Amino acid sequence: MKQIQFEKEDYTQLSIMGTSFGLSFSCQEVLHDSIVALDGLKRKLLIARKADALQSVHIIDLNRVRSISVKKIYKNIVAGALRLRKMDDFLEAIYLQFSFKHAPDTVMLPVYKSGLDDTSDIPMLEKKARNWQTLLSKLITKHHSL
Repeated sequence: MKQIQFEKEDYTQLSIMGTSFGLSFSCQEVLHDSIVALDGLKRKLLIARKADALQSVHIIDLNRVRSISVKKIYKNIVAGALRLRKMDDFLEAIYLQFSFKHAPDTVMLPVYKSGLDDTSDIPMLEKKARNWQTLLSKLITKHHSL
């Protein structure tokens, strides 16, 4: 199954939502079943899920983020299985994981889920996740050095 498609109306709704939170997005992208939008100046990341008609909104204050990582989760691999199959065949999920400075919580943003996304999309989806990790990590690193 391919990623959920976002229509023009979804982006319009996202823009309205951003305005209601006082945010102006410099970049946005579809990741799995969510749209991620960044307000770089205010250092806020808005995540809205398409499955909830963009009603499930989470705003991450990047000033409170300690680290951002790409997390891959694999199924159990029995001895010798890698001789017959690729590592990607065992991949269950890829997440963009946010850890916070003063809280034990983490936010896990799905980027790929086995059975829902096509395995041929793994390299592209992982690249998207790593691009977001790099971009957001630079923002939090820049803030730490101020």
